[in-house]
Amino acid sequence: TISSIVDLGNETLAQVLSNGNATGGTDIAVGTNDDITFADNSRALFGDGTDLFIFHDASNSIIAAAGTGDLNISTNSGSVKINNSNIETMAEFAVDGSVDLYYNGTKKFETTNTGISVTGGGVFSSDVTVNGQLTVNPDANTSVRIGNAGTNAGLIFAAASDELYIGANNSANFRCKTSGQDV
Repeated sequence: TISSIVDLGNETLAQVLSNGNATGGTDIAVGTNDDITFADNSRALFGDGTDLFIFHDASNSIIAAAGTGDLNISTNSGSVKINNSNIETMAEFAVDGSVDLYYNGTKKFETTNTGISVTGGGVFSSDVTVNGQLTVNPDANTSVRIGNAGTNAGLIFAAASDELYIGANNSANFRCKTSGQDV
């Protein structure tokens, strides 16, 4: 048994196992404020055939599911959070709720019961398709521009002054103002 080891508190795994704690249904319990320490590149292995392992390779900390099936992280209430070392939230997954992604501690992306909510701008490297109504609500100091980036070809421009321009090649062919339209 563990109590038969002379130097309690400094046993190696080999010493614990050699004293009969590897078989027979005996669990190894770690008390409050006690640790199990693994050196770099030493792995905590779980399952037959090393299905799951946790280790640190001196540069990275790794949790790897190498067996069949999924790696599940679950909670009955609250949420699952991924934080950086400053306890700053990077991602949060709420039970029956939103998935939130953060940049430097500030929420930027959130799933909602109706879709998504994005704080800040978005850059898309491909087409964006909207099935339904597209509503754009610029503030008083901005405008809405639809066209080729940097060229104004095929331009539709809604100015902050409540004027609408439609044109091509950097020229407004049609302008609608609150007082009427210019062609």
